[in-house]
Amino acid sequence: MISRKASGRRRPLQATTGLLLFGLAAAACGGSDSAEGGEGETVKFTLAHIATPEAHLAKGMEAFGEALEEELPGRVEFQHAHSGQLGDEAEALSAVQTGTLEAAAVVNSVLVNARPELAILDLPYLWRSNEHFGRAIDSEPIRELYDDPEENGNFRWLGQWPSGQRSIFGKSAVQGVEDLEGVKLRVLPSPVFIDTFEAMGAVPTPVDWLEVYNALDLGTVDLAETAINAMVDANLHEVSEHFSFTEHAYTSYAVVVNEKWWSSLDSADQEAFQEALAHGQEVSTGALDEEVDRAVQTLEETGVELSRPDQAEFREIAQTQYPDSVPSDLIDEMNALADE
Repeated sequence: MISRKASGRRRPLQATTGLLLFGLAAAACGGSDSAEGGEGETVKFTLAHIATPEAHLAKGMEAFGEALEEELPGRVEFQHAHSGQLGDEAEALSAVQTGTLEAAAVVNSVLVNARPELAILDLPYLWRSNEHFGRAIDSEPIRELYDDPEENGNFRWLGQWPSGQRSIFGKSAVQGVEDLEGVKLRVLPSPVFIDTFEAMGAVPTPVDWLEVYNALDLGTVDLAETAINAMVDANLHEVSEHFSFTEHAYTSYAVVVNEKWWSSLDSADQEAFQEALAHGQEVSTGALDEEVDRAVQTLEETGVELSRPDQAEFREIAQTQYPDSVPSDLIDEMNALADE
């Protein structure tokens, strides 16, 4: 059983050119020096994501690492590569699939490019509340859909971590669908987001997350969309004047590991890993609630104008754009979870 008492924070991995080159060299020589599995052997792995150390995701991953060390004392070598130190999310997923990286947390839309049916969690205006979304990611249909290494392409899905409701922000306010007409809007590189905002009249413009600040600052895009906590964490309020609570979708991070590496661990170590992840997710979710409250306060203090548009027209258009790749019966099952 995992103790809730922290065992002390470890020093996060510091990215340097030397470290990155070393990692690439190790991959070229046959992969990273990860765990062989088996009782008493070292569980050695790197987990990468793009969030900053102050973000709820990173805090959850730190708590996960500490909990795993408690479960497997003296046997864990965990490198926490935050802030995009090892590349963007698509690169991280690719590295997990090829085995040059053991683990990553990537936004769900990155998985959609590999398996279109996984767009279910990204569907705009499908989720009625945080509780509804939480029930969905813990439901049996979602677990059965996501936990399929053969279909996934050599990565194993170990869970989905909530990361807030997405809204629109930037140089101008969005009070209605008409305010999106002809506007260059940074969206996730996912067909469901591109099709949805195109139907609303916007010009969807996929931009890598790590480049959004410059894109807004230089006018490459007029507006962007993400969760309010992620916006503030990336300092995007510095290049924005308005934040409109369209609350059109939920962000979530998929925790994925290389299938060969995972299979090399014995069942007891796998169980300890999953229990530690559950603790990390609990810490992350608690930090997320606090993060959202602080983000709202930051926007108010820095003069960013907040507005709450009527979401009815946004919802009506969005629901006409649900992709055929997501089975309608699965959508019905998710809708049925709203009132539980």
